[in-house]
Order: sequence, then structure tokens, then C-alpha cells
Amino acid sequence: MFVIRALDGTDVSVNEDAITLISGPYPGDHGTCSYVHGIDRGVLVAAEDARALVSRLGVAPPLAKLTRPDLTPVWIKSAAVTAIRPPLATEQQHGVKTVVILGELHQAVGEDLTSAMRILNPAAARTLTNADPIDISSTERQDVLAINQKQDLPDARHADFWPLRRDPL
Repeated sequence: MFVIRALDGTDVSVNEDAITLISGPYPGDHGTCSYVHGIDRGVLVAAEDARALVSRLGVAPPLAKLTRPDLTPVWIKSAAVTAIRPPLATEQQHGVKTVVILGELHQAVGEDLTSAMRILNPAAARTLTNADPIDISSTERQDVLAINQKQDLPDARHADFWPLRRDPL
């Protein structure tokens, strides 16, 4: 178990493997704090610097470090990522180049799509966008289309992202 001191001073024992995302304070936050996701349905606000918390964590593999649009770091558990995609029209704000999805949590990051995929999951990351198509063989494309149809997922030719796959084709 891993102990995190909440902002109200309560020590919370958590399973370190449950942590999916850690980020630092938002502009306007006062004092030292960090935001820890994955422990409960909401977020645990910790009374500790995010970098210090991540360095204390010691999970293997370590959390991947990306950059939020406000240029502050965010650490993400690669295995918790369900999809990576370009921002939707409503998410296209200054500095947002990619959106990382962890279940119901959407984290905007400043890395471009290819860089975010490489950092988070180089072996399994797959995406297809109109602006930045990936080069896959027609056989692999047909396999992905068949998998998507079996799982009732959108046709890859019309989707703006593919869920990350952790299994080989």
C-alpha cells in the first residue's frame, strides 16, 4: 500500500497500481497540491508536489510523462489508456494537440498524436485520422475492420480514432 496525504491532512492508503494519472496544480490553485486519479470515482487532491509524489510511487513500468496544454507535466499510466485521438472541435484550445482517454477521464496534452502514442504505448498505439493517416497493410486494415465490427465499433474508415489494442492482430 502507498500512503498519500490528502489536502485536508488525512492519510489515505491506496493501491499504487490503481493510480492512473497524476497532475500538478492548476493555475489559480494556492499552495502545493497534486491531483491523483484512479483511486476512487473522483479525484484525490494530495498535499504534495506532483513530481515528488510520482518519484515516491515506484510502480513498474513508471508513469509516462506528458505535458498539459498549460505546459505543466501530467503523468499517465500507459496500461490505463483506452484511446488516443486528436482534439474534437470543442476541445481545440491553445496548446491542445492530442486527447488521451482513460475510461471516462479525458486528458488534453500538448504532444502531437504520434509523439503521445510513442510515449504512452509504442507497441500497441494505433490511430487513424483524416489529417494524419497511418500506413498499414490492406490485410491489417481488413483485420481491424473485422475486429471493430465484432465489437460493434465504428468503421475505421470513418472513425476519428481507434481504441488502443494490446493484443496482436
